[in-house]
Amino acid sequence: MTNNDTVKCESGEGEGEVTGLNAERESTTGLIQVRYKGCKEQLTAFHFACTTPGQASGNVTSNVMTVHSIALPGTAHEAGVLLTNANITFTCAGGFASTQVTGNVIGESEEKCNTNTGKAHTTNFTTTGHGLQSLTSYTGVTFKLEGQTAHTGGAYASFAKLGTASLTFNQNVILTCA
Repeated sequence: MTNNDTVKCESGEGEGEVTGLNAERESTTGLIQVRYKGCKEQLTAFHFACTTPGQASGNVTSNVMTVHSIALPGTAHEAGVLLTNANITFTCAGGFASTQVTGNVIGESEEKCNTNTGKAHTTNFTTTGHGLQSLTSYTGVTFKLEGQTAHTGGAYASFAKLGTASLTFNQNVILTCA
């Protein structure tokens, strides 16, 4: 959501692979692509479907992003996921309204650090307000998403992801938090 534009999707699921395994087959990084289904803009009364090129109407697919397992001290589960290098472009209203989202986003994992989550784990992304992500800092660095739409006149504005995503990898994931 950006500049009071909101896109609501029914679900979000990611598939990816774990990379950089150590001798114990643990890793803090991987690659993930997230697919959102049932996406519709909420600015108009018509709630037009939003779609990325090559997808069925209402489906938005991200680029392949790097995923990092991180520690989030002070949160309920203390384990988080940092998705970096997002670059997603989608259109709504049959291609009349285009949005580009770039940047990085942090979500809280439903599992604790240093646990074997199997091949899948669930991540929650929360906001503190319209376009404002709840978790924005890791190791003193600020991470955020930005979106650009026709409504922002080509300028980038804060963008936030709210909801839950099920992330599935090619092998068991030991959520080793860096």
